[in-house]
Amino acid sequence: MAVLQKSAPEHFASDNSVLLLCGLRDGVLLTFDLKTTDEISLNLRDSAKLGETVVTVTIDSQETNRCMVTCEKEICYYEFQSNQYIEIIMRRIYLTDKNDASLHGITVDALSRIQLQPHVVIAGYSNSILCVSRNELIIAELDKMPRTIPRHISINGTPRRIIFSPRLRLLVVATAQHEREHSFINGKPHYKLTTRASLALIDPDKEYLAPYIDRFEPYELTNSSGKAGLGHAGETIFALTEWDYYTGGKRFSFLLIGTGEIKPQNTTPCNRVIFYQTKREPEGGITLSQRYVLNFANPVCSIAVYNPSTLLFGHGDYLSIRQMNFDTKKFEIIDEYKLQSNVLHISVKNRKIYCSTKNNSLNSYKFENGRLTSYFGDEIDRHSLHHLALPGSNIALLADTDCTLVGLWQPNSPRNESSTTTVFQAELESSITRLRSASVMPTWRSRNPLSQAACSGGPMIIGSSIDGSFYGITLLPESTWRLLKFISNLAVRSRRICPIGTIGNPRLHIEPLIKPKTLMHVNGDILRCVLHLGPEWLEQLLMEDPDPAMSDFLNAEMRFIRFREIVRELFGQEIVGNEVPLAFAFLESLLQPIF
Repeated sequence: MAVLQKSAPEHFASDNSVLLLCGLRDGVLLTFDLKTTDEISLNLRDSAKLGETVVTVTIDSQETNRCMVTCEKEICYYEFQSNQYIEIIMRRIYLTDKNDASLHGITVDALSRIQLQPHVVIAGYSNSILCVSRNELIIAELDKMPRTIPRHISINGTPRRIIFSPRLRLLVVATAQHEREHSFINGKPHYKLTTRASLALIDPDKEYLAPYIDRFEPYELTNSSGKAGLGHAGETIFALTEWDYYTGGKRFSFLLIGTGEIKPQNTTPCNRVIFYQTKREPEGGITLSQRYVLNFANPVCSIAVYNPSTLLFGHGDYLSIRQMNFDTKKFEIIDEYKLQSNVLHISVKNRKIYCSTKNNSLNSYKFENGRLTSYFGDEIDRHSLHHLALPGSNIALLADTDCTLVGLWQPNSPRNESSTTTVFQAELESSITRLRSASVMPTWRSRNPLSQAACSGGPMIIGSSIDGSFYGITLLPESTWRLLKFISNLAVRSRRICPIGTIGNPRLHIEPLIKPKTLMHVNGDILRCVLHLGPEWLEQLLMEDPDPAMSDFLNAEMRFIRFREIVRELFGQEIVGNEVPLAFAFLESLLQPIF
């Protein structure tokens, strides 16, 4: 249990507001508001599930408004701020070694901040914590700013595809293993590099490779060459997904692997889909049993589940739909549709089929009366890489090779022109290769009222780019977008943000515009720079006289009046005092780390 004060002890009598944190034995952290005005009152503020064992709360020896919370491998930093709009900030502490990224998570039994005395000078320990972990004593330095902690797990091969299996509770990684074969041709040594596909199962909690048994128990082997399993020369995994089939009151779980050969090395190319039935044994072991093999004319680059008994396959420039008949134990081909370019990714939403193609952007199809028919297509041909059809919306995100991310809107029913409309476009530093809709923020952070208001326009989207970086993407309501874009347009004109000049066209007004579509993009990195400079700098920037060489308001007073209007439109309430602290707190809430 710990008591956090909003203000310093000498001001406690005038503030009369404290926060009470209680850690329970079942892994729950309770937060109470404690008021001591006329009478003492205790009100439950929040409840967060951190684990399954005892939650320990330790007060910070240096700050009365901070404490550290531990539960199993979870270490959290809890801060009670004096700001009236964001009062609680909770950040996760992850113990790692900068020189060893493969270091596993450490279970902390006890910890405390190192409190240096004025007469003791020890370099490097001013912002450190002392931890007890089993029979080890650890001194760790806290980073000043939150950041992503990389983890490193060695596997035998180069990762090609990765998914998380809820049933196995494991990460399934498709790898490419490279072998160097040595032979002699006409008496001269000859070397040949061969690629073979394989699988790796990783426990994400314990961070180690989970062993599994690979069995060959086919219901039906349709591969005419008689090849079974993975590991053939030149074969590469392009698609990886899970499929659950229910029949006779039983559940059959399959891992589907789509393969192909970039440069065919065999008489019969290995363009196929392998069905592995997955099972977690009672003693904890994993069994993969090969049940089916389907051959295709081209490499299988994407697999999607249309309904519990029907699957979609993208091979070459064909979209194929097949249905499982468990009576005959065969897959029946229902229909195939030839596209203008190769299929890269398939997804299904509300019985609509979305296909990202190599040269013809994003297209959607319908399956009716046993036939695949075209439904909508992009009005612009793009070299697409991946797409994401947003749930609860008619908008689909499309990433292409030109380092852009576009939002395509599709009406509920076809119009005369069967094309989608580009509603926004973002220009990025690198091309996004994968898009996922996910909730990766800790539960205590997502409960923040300002975070909920900021993200009410859509879910959090994670994009992984071709250079290994991650993008956090959020679709914003108009009022939220207008405030962020106003601050961004103003900030890029400052030498503190852009030392060598402004970003974009100085003739563009600070007032947010929706045309061209690239102006709909709000650069979060610019807003992060604003956070580092503080609310006082933002207020000073708003009150600076306009530069005559740039398009702006007539004077600083008119600019600040417009800023106040935008803030009031967002929060829809009468704001007492200065709007800048509220807007700055809103930025802090929205730009929290996604991991």
